[in-house]
Amino acid sequence: MLFCLIYFCPTLRPFQHPFLFPYAEPDNCSREFVVEASGKMVVLEKLLKKLYAGKHRVLIFSSFTSMLDILERFCQLRRYKYLRLDGNVNRVQRKFDMARFNGSNEYFIYLVR
Repeated sequence: MLFCLIYFCPTLRPFQHPFLFPYAEPDNCSREFVVEASGKMVVLEKLLKKLYAGKHRVLIFSSFTSMLDILERFCQLRRYKYLRLDGNVNRVQRKFDMARFNGSNEYFIYLVR
């Protein structure tokens, strides 16, 4: 089953993270600080754990590529298999990635801008 977290949890809609502000990320922060710095990121982590345990797949939409960068770091931190679609992805790669996401359950998250 595929979930769209914007509709599942509407309070995540105005998603903010302190690392979106210039120079807000500390120089010597732990990898876990990406999650701990934002209460909404903590909620998102809890939701994703439950969805991952239930073998669901998730689309996460964001208007900002900088937010996708933070979510990508989060996916790498938690070792979630993910794909990313933003303005830097060419048309051929986009079609290929969409077919990979829709064709198998290998990928858990699709980050979309």
